[in-house]
Amino acid sequence: MEIPAYVIHSNWDIIKGGACDALADSLNIEVTGILDPQTGLGRIGIIKNGPMSLTEFANNVSLVLKLNHLKIVNNDMLY
Repeated sequence: MEIPAYVIHSNWDIIKGGACDALADSLNIEVTGILDPQTGLGRIGIIKNGPMSLTEFANNVSLVLKLNHLKIVNNDMLY
């Protein structure tokens, strides 16, 4: 059964130490910039434990966030 998800953005997304930074920290990502500086949304970062494949990263995200399903769309590839 598919369950729809609704994502609400708030000021917690844009402040230093807020939701975006907390997510990056939990995934062991060093934040190096902001994806959209005008709005403050999104983070750009480097994985602290070195380079890894998208599959390895997806497995790590699933493990850390305790997800049963994770869908990643990357150009021509669907994981």
